[in-house]
Order: sequence, then C-alpha cells, then structure tokens
Amino acid sequence: MRSDSLPKSLEWQVPTATQRIDKPGRPPAPRVPRGLLRGALWAAITAMAAVLCWAAWVIHDPPPPPPPPPPLDFDLVVQRFPAVRQSMGRKEVEALLGPPTQLGTGDPELLQAQANAEWSNRHLPREMRWHLWIDPKDRDRWVAVLYRGDAAFRVKTRGVKLPPKPR
Repeated sequence: MRSDSLPKSLEWQVPTATQRIDKPGRPPAPRVPRGLLRGALWAAITAMAAVLCWAAWVIHDPPPPPPPPPPLDFDLVVQRFPAVRQSMGRKEVEALLGPPTQLGTGDPELLQAQANAEWSNRHLPREMRWHLWIDPKDRDRWVAVLYRGDAAFRVKTRGVKLPPKPR
C-alpha cells in the first residue's frame, strides 16, 4: 500500500521535538533524559574505576624500608664478639654486634674457611654467607660470622685480639 493512496488524515506524521515540547502536559522526548543518565552513569563508573586503581596502587606499593642503623664502634663489636655462639640467629647476632659493615666477601681467607666448612659438613645446606664487621680505621682488622641459612655457623677474625669468652 502506498502512502499517497491514503487520505491525508490517516497518514502517519512524526511530530518534531518542538511540537512535543510545545504541547502542554506532555514530557520532553524520553531519549534526552536517558542519554543524560547514561552519560552521568558512565562518568561515575569511570571516576570510581580511577579511584579504585589509585587505591590499589597505594596499597600495593609499600613504603620504603627504614634506613639501617649506623654501625657500632668497632671496639664495642670486638668486646661483644666472643658472645656469638654457633646456631645463634642472624637477628640475635645483629642485636649483639649491630648491623654488619659488609655482606659477603671475596677475601681468600674467608673463602677457604667457607670451603672447609662446606667440606666437613657436606650434609648441611649450601646457602652460606659471610657478614663482616670491619674496623673503619684499619681495613685489615675485622670479625666475621658465617651463616648457614639464618643461623651462625662459624666465626673468624683478623688482626683482632679478642677478650676471653664469657661463661
């Protein structure tokens, strides 16, 4: 059926937006508020996602660790060194002697002592590491502790006269 064959009164006419608004008691076209609502909802969701990403980043990124405490006076380290016992934990040793001035070493004397410890105790884990407390006035004076895992395993000194061991 063609539209020109219908009488003009039965033809379907699309009212314009101004005609709808101009009629009293009739709300504006429903697409306008829906579009605004969708846009506002989309903006709110985007803003919430941005806030959540920022919060996750803040929570995930921990604050930097505190700086290590300054090393103790070397004479005090030498005085306390005889109290270090085999199988003391690393934290216990550091509480007694303070933080080490050097971790690990390439010193041949210590490497040989470590090789001897590994050879005589082959059943022990291989994760061994030296911690050294070095005299800042004389680099050839030091005390060292060899850790097996987290426990003190061997001690070694160079150029240091130790006081007698406490009983």
